[in-house]
Amino acid sequence: MTHTTTRQGDGTILLTPTNESLQSATVIICHGLGDTSEGFYDVAQHLSSKLPHAKFVLPTAPTQKVTMNMGMAMPSWYDIVGLDKRSNEFCKGIEESQSRLIKLVQNEIDVGISHNRIVLAGFSQGGALS
Repeated sequence: MTHTTTRQGDGTILLTPTNESLQSATVIICHGLGDTSEGFYDVAQHLSSKLPHAKFVLPTAPTQKVTMNMGMAMPSWYDIVGLDKRSNEFCKGIEESQSRLIKLVQNEIDVGISHNRIVLAGFSQGGALS
């Protein structure tokens, strides 16, 4: 086993190299609308077997109402009002999600990972945020 899995109370999953001194990169993967970090856990497990030097961080978006989905509450990085150009000029919650990603990146920098060894990735809404 090349990585150790830790699940945090906020839904974040960490896959950390078993020998943490080998970590030289970090990959942060943000899920899509309505999903959670669990949806990308198998992807991160597969990638971690190929990248034993990389830590994988899988945050979970907060649960909030999504206007476009009839106000249903679901994991969402920000509210989506509609799909036309004007609807996305202001996305409630995007600043908070952006701040969260910045903190995750800063945490990695603080432990010695260089900016150029940190990847932000995502799917759908998580990709737009990344």
